[in-house]
Amino acid sequence: MNSPQLRPRSSSAGFTLIEVLVALAVFVLATAALIYGINALFAANSRAQTRMLDQYAAQNVAALLLGHPATLQGSNNITLQRGAAPRDEVLKDWWNSAQAQNPFLRQVKIITAPAPCPPAAACLLTLTLTTQSPTQSAPTVRTYQIQEGY
Repeated sequence: MNSPQLRPRSSSAGFTLIEVLVALAVFVLATAALIYGINALFAANSRAQTRMLDQYAAQNVAALLLGHPATLQGSNNITLQRGAAPRDEVLKDWWNSAQAQNPFLRQVKIITAPAPCPPAAACLLTLTLTTQSPTQSAPTVRTYQIQEGY
């Protein structure tokens, strides 16, 4: 009975264990870098979206105050906060709409200079918007200054 003869393995028959481990390590590092990059992209997109919504809110309240100058009569410092409705109907409607458009909007502070801003005069409107999304540990505060005649 003849037993089959075993042939020695050639060096080009396959990959060694070291080569497979090195390839696996390169793949793991590349995948980790890709996941980190995608995460950074989503975070940047979220920040840009929040900034855009803040800018829309600032522009909208400036246009609202330009169209309704009586809203600011006698006051140079108005603060709108989530959970508290403003007394002025125009601001109340805007605040409800702004909160619906940007659920992360927590507070809007409106300051005019000079105080109070007389009708048809050039006033500096300073809007400070505070937002906080569930992914943020601290609120984001952005300030916009608009020079307009009211």
